[in-house]
Order: sequence, then structure tokens, then C-alpha cells
Amino acid sequence: MEGLLARVDYLENIVSKLAKWTHFCEVVNFDLPSVVSLENGCEKVNAKSSKSRRRGRRSPLPFTLSPGEVTNPNITSDETVIKTEEEVDTFEEMQTDDDPDFLFSTGSTLTVVESNKGKPIVLHDGYSFNFRKSGVDKAIWVCERLRRDKCNARLHTSLNVSSPTLLKELGSHNHSPNPISCEVREIRTKIRKDAKATSDNPATIIARNVSQASAETKGTLPLRQHLKRTIRSIRASGSGSRTIPHRR
Repeated sequence: MEGLLARVDYLENIVSKLAKWTHFCEVVNFDLPSVVSLENGCEKVNAKSSKSRRRGRRSPLPFTLSPGEVTNPNITSDETVIKTEEEVDTFEEMQTDDDPDFLFSTGSTLTVVESNKGKPIVLHDGYSFNFRKSGVDKAIWVCERLRRDKCNARLHTSLNVSSPTLLKELGSHNHSPNPISCEVREIRTKIRKDAKATSDNPATIIARNVSQASAETKGTLPLRQHLKRTIRSIRASGSGSRTIPHRR
């Protein structure tokens, strides 16, 4: 009798464990997880809600990248390329179809002069442009008052900086032209070139280049003794010897 009771207790223990395990499998489904809710202190399995709900979905991306493109540094897609300040500047210069300030001026006269440091300057319609950089098929010039007055006028010319051909104008000036200043620069450049190329005396060089200038330009030019000193200094630096300029 005692052995029978012990066997009954053993079977009841096994049944209890099986019942708990069966209930656990119903509550937790590893293939399709169900939502468990509590109602009146009892567990209730909602078999219909097998997926978790999202409050909102993200909008789809405008483009997708394959795993190979993600690690490829040579991607050229417009949406993925980040342009530097310099590239943006060049890119904006090329967008001229809808720019009201964009003008074609092919064939316009361009005069190239030199600054006091020997850098090229383009004179055009009374304005002066400093050389900025050379592109693939053009040279870019900016207004000399870009930093002073934030003037964004630009020129595109051929790559020949010493004798450029105007391709197009971009932007507009926010200041008035100064043709007298341009003429003064042109005369001083001619005087420097004659000082290097000829052996004429300074007075002859100055008279030859100033004779056709207007009265306003003559009044703006440096004094003759300063121009003569410049000629002697250029010749002395070119010959490799320094001479003391004598006054006349």
C-alpha cells in the first residue's frame, strides 16, 4: 500500500511538471511570438497579434547603395558627392543658363597689365580683374575689389594668360568703373616693358608712352622723377648690378 501511494505521488509530480511545460510552450512561441496580456490577474495570449506594431515608418531613402558602393571611395552620384568650397564655387560659375547677370562677350577687348609684383591683371570696360586660377579649358579672373567691396564679378578667358580671349562674363559689379586707373596701369606696364626691351633714356620712354594719354590720366600718373627711378631700377635688376639713380 505504501508503495502504491509513493507511485501515485511520483506520477502526480510528473503530470504537474508536464502541465507547467505545456503552458510555457503555449505562452512563449519561438517561431511566431505572441503578445501576452494580463486581464483580471490571468495571462491571456493574443494569437492574432504575432508582430510588434510600430508607431510610424521611416520614409524611404531617395537612393540605395549596394554593399560594394558603400566602401567605394570613387562614387560619383550627385546625391553622395560632397563638394568643397572651391568646387562649389566652380560649379556655381558653370550654372549660367538661368543667371540674369550672365553675359556672353566673346571678342571683347582685353588688355593685360602687370601689378607692382609682376602678377597679371586684366582690364575690361574700366574694371580690373586679378587672375585667380586655371581650369581644364579656361582661366578664371575675379574683380580686384572682391575682398574690399565683396564684388562677385568674374571673367572666363582662354588659358593663355599673357594674351587671353574673353569667353564670358559672370555676375555684375557693385561699384562704378574706373577707366582712368586702368589707363594709368596700362601706361606704367608699357614703361616697364620698354625699360627691359630698349636702351632708350628714361625721358624718351616716358614721353613716348604718355603722349597719347588724356589730361585726367596725366594728372593721376606718378611724378616723372619717380617713373625715371622705376626705369633705372628695372634695368639695374635685369643686369645684375645696382646703380644709384641720379636726379635730373
